[in-house]
Amino acid sequence: MNVQLLISNVRDLFGSGPLHDLAEVVTKKVNGLKGDDDDKQIGHVETTADFRQLFEKHRHYDVKQRDSFLFALLVLADYVFAVDQKADDKETSFIRRFLRENFGRFAEIQGKAILVSLSLERKRLCRRDPMLYLHMVGECSRQLTNIMTYDQRLQLLSFLVMIAKVSEGISEKESAALKDLSIYLKMRPEDLYAMLNFYDDSLDAAYRVLGTTEQATDEELRKAFDYMSAHFNPERMSIMGDDLERMARMKYVRILEARDRIWLARGMVMSAERLLE
Repeated sequence: MNVQLLISNVRDLFGSGPLHDLAEVVTKKVNGLKGDDDDKQIGHVETTADFRQLFEKHRHYDVKQRDSFLFALLVLADYVFAVDQKADDKETSFIRRFLRENFGRFAEIQGKAILVSLSLERKRLCRRDPMLYLHMVGECSRQLTNIMTYDQRLQLLSFLVMIAKVSEGISEKESAALKDLSIYLKMRPEDLYAMLNFYDDSLDAAYRVLGTTEQATDEELRKAFDYMSAHFNPERMSIMGDDLERMARMKYVRILEARDRIWLARGMVMSAERLLE
């Protein structure tokens, strides 16, 4: 399992276009990197019994879709962090920890190599003209709209919100970057607005999570919940692996919690099916 294989899967799925071209650039840069003492050889993990067992467990997943999702996540995450102009080592350290804690050690090692390469390419483009980098991000995002379903793009954007939120809260620049990406990805503004309120436990935030207001009728609230429940259903991520499905389930729980706070405050009765969720 190595970065070259992951990028090869990305190139195969995208076929052509800006993400394919960026994957080619990353491949060349990764080949020129040297590993540190911790990773031994950057982007490479020795095949052990544990890894073989993990591979057998996950072999039925759509590996190309999963690898392309993670690559797209890193490309767009690099953009979100870059807008704040924080130290690269701090950005890389945070995202590596995020990958390790949520996707495992293999993803962390792959992610480190890819992030270093993406950072180098970003700096190269910005030295020539900052607009070149913005154009690349926009084109990559637009390509994603052609190969990903709306639900997959929704999950992608929600991961970016989670990463930005966990670091030190979402700054104004990061918020603006997320809004830019939501436009590039052709997302409903209400959906991004809901994601930005996932980690607020107030009743007001619960309404925003469902994309409604306190003035909404009970029927409007039920329709809003049905919409969020359908599009954030974690089963839609099952084809990409247990870890991505688990992360999607964590966000789905936030939607259920928002619903419960509103229903309780209004004295609304849930159906037997929803009580079993």
